[in-house]
Amino acid sequence: MKAGLVQAYNDLRNLVLGLLKRQGKTAADLALPAGLPADDQARREAAAALAVDGPLSAENVSDNIVQFALAVAEGAKSKLGLLQDAIAKGFAEAEVQLGTVLPEVSRHTNELVRKKLVAWAAEA
Repeated sequence: MKAGLVQAYNDLRNLVLGLLKRQGKTAADLALPAGLPADDQARREAAAALAVDGPLSAENVSDNIVQFALAVAEGAKSKLGLLQDAIAKGFAEAEVQLGTVLPEVSRHTNELVRKKLVAWAAEA
């Protein structure tokens, strides 16, 4: 699981750094209030990463979140409520940090995480 998360992080990092480099910028430029416009290549790369079979798809990211949550809970179904609350707080904090409603892929990821946790808790 860790290797997959590291790979997804590196893929996203490389996507952003490539976008910056093509525009003659560095990571420090991200702090600018005007933001950073995405070029066509970055849009294509992001779309591929977020596609149904991409490493950052709602399905794959939700799987990673659930696997991490279950590892933290050590498989104890009695911790379901705690996991659900912590994950809900994480998604809410992401909205606060972004200053807007989460994009559709993130809302779908959150929905999948909730469903997968409920299904896990219902397993015999």
